[in-house]
Amino acid sequence: MAEERNDPRIPETAAEQADFLAAMESVFAEQESRGALDQPPPVGRDIFQDESDRLFIGREFTLEQFRKWFAVQRLGTQPFNAVGFHHTEVPDHTIWAGMPSLRGVFNYYRDELDWPEGLGPQLWVYSGDGRYSAGSPRIYVGTHPAHDGVGISGRNRRWLHIEHIWNGDKLAFSDAMIKVSGAVLSIVCQRHQFADREIPMKFLRDTGIDNPSQPIGIMYHRDQNPVWPGDGGWPKSCPGTKVKHDSLDSALVAAASGAVAGSGPSTSAFALGQRLVVASGPLNMRSAPGLAFAILAELDAGVALTVLEGPASAEGFAWYRVSGPEGGPGWVAGEFLTVSS
Repeated sequence: MAEERNDPRIPETAAEQADFLAAMESVFAEQESRGALDQPPPVGRDIFQDESDRLFIGREFTLEQFRKWFAVQRLGTQPFNAVGFHHTEVPDHTIWAGMPSLRGVFNYYRDELDWPEGLGPQLWVYSGDGRYSAGSPRIYVGTHPAHDGVGISGRNRRWLHIEHIWNGDKLAFSDAMIKVSGAVLSIVCQRHQFADREIPMKFLRDTGIDNPSQPIGIMYHRDQNPVWPGDGGWPKSCPGTKVKHDSLDSALVAAASGAVAGSGPSTSAFALGQRLVVASGPLNMRSAPGLAFAILAELDAGVALTVLEGPASAEGFAWYRVSGPEGGPGWVAGEFLTVSS
């Protein structure tokens, strides 16, 4: 059983290697010497497309950009039904340098752990607590969420693994990390246009199951062991000995609830007759306002539309009845529309 500590099928194998720490410190030092740590938010990504045909994405997003990107991704014929909750340990927020760090991690997985190119945890959450882009959280996509990633030995099929760029063995999650982590959970656990299910905001205190056919919840990596003795024992501390169920779980649920309440469209209203375009596609056009109604058409980014009616509020979105050259009339979520230039 002690071999679990060096299981090559889990990311923490890398965190335990001295050469991996040295490599991550080298990446940070190089970016620091170039003056590349003070980065503005990513730009040029106002229009997003489905990228589920790719295993590795390798992108950095603001939270709002990630929300829009994730909304239009296909999630495969068997979408994930559970979430694995992790910390990176190495690199933590103090030596994170953005995309060069993410690429360095995945290169290490490939070159030293012999994992296939682009295989690893799907999502990476940075709180903005480090020197890189200080005060501005970032979300990174490694392996695409439509594909099984790697995070927990024996818990990878139909699981989404979220790595928090943090060392939870040294520090409890900061307020900033709790806020952004809760927001990410709210995005990935909600009902999705390509996954007609909702993952409960419930933290599993046992093994969960591999390849879950129904949504089951969220699990700390360490809780894969059904006889886990406590927050400091064998075999895993992930997401860290300072990260406690009793204090963190309710805070994450509250942060997720707050994120859902504030996740409506940034544009409060479009006028009747206004010309719009699809900002993020494919966007489903439905027979009525709501995710449960029949899909009439799939609209690609850039498709022109005209507002006929709305908004109508349902399931956290403001819905508009629109018409256009590629379908309609029908209802679409206003969050993924923008005014035609």
